[in-house]
Amino acid sequence: MSKAVKIDKSYRIFFLKLGFLLIFETGIRSTDSVWLCYICRSYLITFFLLLCFLSSALSGQSSYNADSLLALIKKSPPQKAGELEELLIEIMYTTPYDSAKALSEKLLRVAPGINNNSLFIKMLIHSYRFHSYNDKIRMLNKALSLASDEENAYLMSAAYEFKAIAFRDNSMTDSAMINALRAKDLLEELGPEYKMGGVLQLIADLHYYAGQYDIAEETYSKVLAENNEDKNSWRYITLNNNIGLIRIKQNRYSEAEQIFRHSLTVLNSRKMNYADSSGLPYLYRKMAEVALYQKKFAEAENHFILGEIFSIRFRQTAELPGLYIVKGSLCYEQGEADSALFYFKKAEQLDEQYPDFGNQVTLYHGLADTYGLLNDKAKANEYLHLLLAAKNREDSVRYQAKYMNTFAEYNYKHYIQEIEHYKNQQIFFVIIISGITLSLLITGYFYIKMIRANKKLVKKNIEAVEGPVHHELSDADFSDEDTKSTGEIDEARLEKNIADLERLMTQDKLYLDKDISLGKAADILGTNRTYLSQAINRVYNSNFNSYVNELRVREAIHLITSGELQHLKIDGIAEKCGFSNRVSFTKAFQKFTGVSPSFFIKNAKNIT
Repeated sequence: MSKAVKIDKSYRIFFLKLGFLLIFETGIRSTDSVWLCYICRSYLITFFLLLCFLSSALSGQSSYNADSLLALIKKSPPQKAGELEELLIEIMYTTPYDSAKALSEKLLRVAPGINNNSLFIKMLIHSYRFHSYNDKIRMLNKALSLASDEENAYLMSAAYEFKAIAFRDNSMTDSAMINALRAKDLLEELGPEYKMGGVLQLIADLHYYAGQYDIAEETYSKVLAENNEDKNSWRYITLNNNIGLIRIKQNRYSEAEQIFRHSLTVLNSRKMNYADSSGLPYLYRKMAEVALYQKKFAEAENHFILGEIFSIRFRQTAELPGLYIVKGSLCYEQGEADSALFYFKKAEQLDEQYPDFGNQVTLYHGLADTYGLLNDKAKANEYLHLLLAAKNREDSVRYQAKYMNTFAEYNYKHYIQEIEHYKNQQIFFVIIISGITLSLLITGYFYIKMIRANKKLVKKNIEAVEGPVHHELSDADFSDEDTKSTGEIDEARLEKNIADLERLMTQDKLYLDKDISLGKAADILGTNRTYLSQAINRVYNSNFNSYVNELRVREAIHLITSGELQHLKIDGIAEKCGFSNRVSFTKAFQKFTGVSPSFFIKNAKNIT
């Protein structure tokens, strides 16, 4: 990670811890004077906000690091690219909201087509938190379609999981359960190396929303037992918090308070990144709620103030409706009807943007009671009707959730049946595998046979090098047809030129000259190129280039088998033997020996 990102984290960690220390140690513990408590707390909160602003100003930009990773991803193999993609996602989760959103938008623009769409699919999945509900579902459906086209079961499971989260957050527990089960099935098919803690936690959440607290707690405890390596991790904290929620539903407020306070202590005792810090508003909201349930009004007030600060600081505005409901309830309990109405109304406005049936029940109950305290019976009755409708919706959602849990059991049984069916198909797969194995064995047999034949060629060529290229002239070299086609041939002159040519080639090694040509050789021999070409053709049954290349190949074989060129690669050997380039050397070598230079070099040592 870049130095700028490290600076950003260190400043934020320092200022957050300093703010906690100042606010808690001074604001909460200044009990000698209530007036002094509020004055000190106000100044300290202002100071803390300035520190947070300063930390943002000092924070570096992570774009350089992200750009570097993106450049590496483009030129990395799939496995390495996948690791780098996870680092990019980590940056997106651990940097401030605005920077993370800007990075998300940039990657969504440039990622399509990189590494089989893997990065683009992941960005569609993990950018969901920056978008409205409808856009979330649209993006996750696109991610699911692309992952299906790529036949990537892991990314498909991730898309299903995040769709389930989006549906859950929108109180659509039936759709959430269906997608969570699909994600679970895919992960089970992939094998035990793929952790299922996130999906199981999601399913436990849905049991919680269905009012099945015992099942939910059992599942949470199971996930905790399987992931107890790091008890300071955010996942571990979240699972404990979920058990705290169950304690609230069981009216065991003191235990719930201990759980949330422990989570806050653990979070403040470690180095927090932006993702960790953004969870603080939730914790303070729950702390405020349990304090209110226990009539600890001063603590509830303090937790509300910090929850509001962090909700704004970390853009967790979805927590604000719940916080304002707590504040409104707190004002109502203290007989401050006007203040209660003010905060309940703020919560009502935000509820339109972040609808939550649980919040609505508490909100409408509080508004009905507050209007009753203000003697506005018409408004009180209006909100009592809204309260009844909200309770009915909440009951309906719980009923649907329970129904979907029943569906989950059916889905699991269906999955077991699919496994049995799969076992029955094993014979068919064994036949196919056996056929493939037999084909591989046959292919291997012929491959080995071909290798052996090529090795014989290597041996034959090594032995042939020891023999001369010299060709003794005979009457057969001068047929009547040759004489008719070429005219009168001076046999004595031809024999002399051929002998001189062989001397030039074998003793002077003229073939090592890259620029040797038929014309140049004819000039050296004192004859014309046409006569020399016809002579080579009659004597060697070849043209000049083939004749020279054969000598060069023989030279290469000699040098390879003698060990003189061990330090050279094929390019060097080609140059050493008079070839102008590797390609022409390889073609000539293959033509005259029947094997490639690399094969010959590899096997010549064993033969010699």
